[in-house]
Amino acid sequence: MSPFIGLGTSACNFGRRTNYKVCGQVVVGVMVTRVTDSGVTVHKLAMTSDPDMLLGDSGGPFFKGNMAMGLTHGLKSGHGFFTPVVWAEAALNVNVLLD
Repeated sequence: MSPFIGLGTSACNFGRRTNYKVCGQVVVGVMVTRVTDSGVTVHKLAMTSDPDMLLGDSGGPFFKGNMAMGLTHGLKSGHGFFTPVVWAEAALNVNVLLD
């Protein structure tokens, strides 16, 4: 899978806190840099139009159908952020398997 996720691609997430599936569209493919409220700088994020995430949803899946897209990072200014699965796989030296 390419680390670039196409603009306009539907992206859904499921959060522990929201407890339901929410879908939005990718508005920035990758390479968004975000500074969290605690001052941590995070690189290589995709940004969606999804405003319905809550504190506690971080780490949950972002997906399209049965395709893993990434891990929920957070919400800011009405946009959802996620780490594309290829960056998470590389950082953790693992492969995501779909059953």
